[in-house]
Amino acid sequence: MSKKDNKNTDDLIGQLCDGLDKKCGDFCVIRKILPWAIISIVYAVIVSFYSGLRYDFADVMHEQNFLFEVGLAFTIFAASALSSAYLTVPDQGQQKWIKIVPLTLVGVFLLWSIIRVYIEGFYMPSFTGLHCAERGAYIELLPILAIVILSTRGHTTQPYWLISMNVLSVMALGWIGLRLTCSMDGMDHSYIFHLLPFGVAGAVLAFFARKLFKW
Repeated sequence: MSKKDNKNTDDLIGQLCDGLDKKCGDFCVIRKILPWAIISIVYAVIVSFYSGLRYDFADVMHEQNFLFEVGLAFTIFAASALSSAYLTVPDQGQQKWIKIVPLTLVGVFLLWSIIRVYIEGFYMPSFTGLHCAERGAYIELLPILAIVILSTRGHTTQPYWLISMNVLSVMALGWIGLRLTCSMDGMDHSYIFHLLPFGVAGAVLAFFARKLFKW
């Protein structure tokens, strides 16, 4: 990119930001996403209870590995949601580090998954687990629609990153909901029926990112 192009981009960002309340800062960004996050959590809890908690819920709530995994997923949910909020601001509100946090957490999750697969093995599960994918759709459908609609009200300059963070946040929330309701703990079942369907759906949604977040 030439110096002239850089200057034009900087000028455009400056014009977009001129109308913003200078005193608002980070609080306004957080205020945009906080209601969505709270409502999405409440909604996921209601769907999970309606679907029925796993039969060994009381036991797994005392297992360190389970709590670590759910806690990690929740931090991915929160970090991705916050990153989504900043990405609706031109040039990400100059917070270049904001995408690194959820990506680092995802890296930890992948490493954790690799370790589990190495210890437990990975086998193609039977398709009796399709009900988990259906339950996950109930948990994730409304939150993903809501955060995408919320994101269209912003002025992102990074539409693909924005849709990625939208999808990542909702997938993390769905993962938590399914871990609380499904008693099949194997990584083979979890990846095939808990993550894969919504990862594919998120990839398809990414193709429309520029149209969705056009302004």
